[in-house]
Amino acid sequence: MKGAAAVIGAAGLSAEAAVLEAAGKTGDTAAIREGLPDFYKYLKKTVESIRTALEARGREMASSAGAVSSPDELEPQFRALKKALEGGDIETADQLLDGLRGKALDETTRGIVETVSNQALMIEFEAALKTLESIGERALNEK
Repeated sequence: MKGAAAVIGAAGLSAEAAVLEAAGKTGDTAAIREGLPDFYKYLKKTVESIRTALEARGREMASSAGAVSSPDELEPQFRALKKALEGGDIETADQLLDGLRGKALDETTRGIVETVSNQALMIEFEAALKTLESIGERALNEK
């Protein structure tokens, strides 16, 4: 714990962990009981700092990602993916799926893309095509 805390810059937590570690090595349970409240205080502060940083990063990523792409906006990618799957072209399908996974997608579309990706990985192209159809005929078939 002391090393991990030091790596992330939590010097107070690292120092308290070192005190507890030393007490543990000598079997000094009184020192452990005495040191636990300070250790807990620093641990709680570190966890709160990490949580705040992660939430801020999440907000930053969400704002930089922009609006969620709709299936209609992604029609060219879905059409190309359908063609690649129909032709058994796993390399192209994989590239297209990588591109789709990098987009801001609603939860349903993201789930479909992940399912198609898993099916393509297992060379279950027919199943992947059926799953892809759930996005909607309008986004997949020639108009």
